[in-house]
Amino acid sequence: MARSRRDFDLCMHLCHRISCESWLECLHLLYVVASGAQPCLLAPARLDHLPQTIVNDTGRQFEGLSPHPCFVLDGCFIFFQVSLALSKTARVDVLRWDGRWTVLEIDGKGHDFQNDRRRAFEVAIPVRRLDESELLDLCGSLVRYRKAG
Repeated sequence: MARSRRDFDLCMHLCHRISCESWLECLHLLYVVASGAQPCLLAPARLDHLPQTIVNDTGRQFEGLSPHPCFVLDGCFIFFQVSLALSKTARVDVLRWDGRWTVLEIDGKGHDFQNDRRRAFEVAIPVRRLDESELLDLCGSLVRYRKAG
């Protein structure tokens, strides 16, 4: 489905700038592209104020006004792998803006939930968790929908 897009080369170029940390994060990125999201380069801080500062992975350089690869789907801006300055630099799987900021964390098998509550408190943005079975269900639903249509 992703390869059949007219703008596949542009999507692929943007995806190469995103460093997924697990196969589930990569699958979620592919799901977003296959769903028809439009590729975009945009500075997250231009959409709305964030309660936390966006920084590079070292935590030393402010990047909130720097363009980040993102995808836009039904008015929702989806940024993958964004680092935030908390008590220490923390990377969130997905930062989303649909009129308000939310974070999506994708949990694979063996995820250690021990620090999740503290980290969610520090992020100060509502956090939604998505596990492997939920992501696989989303992908399966998309495939069934496309085959039926």
